[in-house]
Amino acid sequence: MTTSDPAGPFGICADCGAIVPGDRQRCALCRSDPLPQPDPATGDIPHPGLRHPYRPAGTLAIALRMMFSAWLILEAFAVGSLIVLYRVVDALAANPFAYAFETFDRQLGIWDSISVVEVGFTVVLAFLFISWMFRAYGNLPALGALDPSYVRGWAIGGWFIPIGNLWIPKRIADDIWRSSGSDVRAGRGWRLEPVDLRVHLWWVSFVVGRIVLSVANASVDDGATPGAIRNALVWLLAGVVLEMAAAVLAIWLVCTASARQATRVAATGRSVADRRPTRRLGWHLAATPITAAAIAFAGYLVFDIGAPVASAGAAQGDGTARYEGYGISFAYDDSFTAVELGLIGDTPSESEGSVIMATPDQSTVAVVTWVEIPAGRFDPESAVDLIIDNAADMLGDDPLVVRGAAVELTGGPATFLAKTFRVDGDLGFLSGAVAAGTCAGDRRGIQMALLEDGVMHIDAAGEEGANPHLQELRAILATLDC
Repeated sequence: MTTSDPAGPFGICADCGAIVPGDRQRCALCRSDPLPQPDPATGDIPHPGLRHPYRPAGTLAIALRMMFSAWLILEAFAVGSLIVLYRVVDALAANPFAYAFETFDRQLGIWDSISVVEVGFTVVLAFLFISWMFRAYGNLPALGALDPSYVRGWAIGGWFIPIGNLWIPKRIADDIWRSSGSDVRAGRGWRLEPVDLRVHLWWVSFVVGRIVLSVANASVDDGATPGAIRNALVWLLAGVVLEMAAAVLAIWLVCTASARQATRVAATGRSVADRRPTRRLGWHLAATPITAAAIAFAGYLVFDIGAPVASAGAAQGDGTARYEGYGISFAYDDSFTAVELGLIGDTPSESEGSVIMATPDQSTVAVVTWVEIPAGRFDPESAVDLIIDNAADMLGDDPLVVRGAAVELTGGPATFLAKTFRVDGDLGFLSGAVAAGTCAGDRRGIQMALLEDGVMHIDAAGEEGANPHLQELRAILATLDC
């Protein structure tokens, strides 16, 4: 910024921003850098920014505007997918058989696919945004803004410093905004300029969104219950929405700050050829969240979660529920939810089938299975040991398995052989009881199992009365009708 008046031309110190008469070669205040010589034709001292190169940032801003818009469309589909996944998990939290596992797995696969694409978008966006910030921050000397908070390299390095990346990029963005106002004084006076509220909102929504997403991802492990997954999905959805808000504000920031820099540097008398990143920016910023909301709703409608799996059994009003079908009938605790499945197909039959019962958190599971066998070919103890071996295999390689002695459980029309067991493996521990036998006059082998995840019941061998799992199987067997 230069001018002249009747007292003679004057300029602005390139270091401290003090007004210096044109006949001075050094600033009387800081006595640091020599001033540019007055223009012979006009007598004015050139703007100090003319001594520094200016690199337009408009092209990068336009590229970021397009990439952020494409990323927002992708995030909108992610929101739709998360809402559908939440519906499935919310139903499973109340009823572990509300949907088939394939339904949950399919929805989780959709979200995982979107997440993979997000990683690619994030890498490109990070590269473009940091490149823009590096270029815009490097333009501060050309705008006459001296003594910035950091040297230019911190516009890149600040993003990769643990803890420091919570504020260094924000201070750099503040410097870019403050220095680009059209009426800002050169020198150090620009540091007193206010920062637009939307710059603060951009950074808050970005940082809080990243923290919320980290909390959501850390709160779920491989053994998480549907209730825990549901809570994590709420945090995940909140984090995605915050990041979408940060993206909209980032579009505004890079476009507006780039345009302000171009206007500011043009006021120094420099001829600048730059693209217009703010063209129709208002319409863009208004339409983007509306479009994203419409796409999220469309995604919610498009993602098919299928029909819930029908529960088997009916409550009796006395704390128990009863299953009846395919020549099998028994009662069980009504805190369990039951579903019937075929061993070969989806539907059971007289010759084969099973009923799986589980508590809402799926920590305890009971299974009753029947299969047609030739007379005299069913070995109850072998069947019991096979079920225990299969349960142990679920907990990793070479788990420690402890089996109780075989005992007889009698009740209803049958006598069953039963064993308790406990397993300690790489993936956790499991305890339970298994029983097998045949109903009198029936050519079907019947197997019962009660499994409890993460609980060890220590009982003496053969003392079935001391083990609650055997007590549960005895209660089911007492009501068995086959």
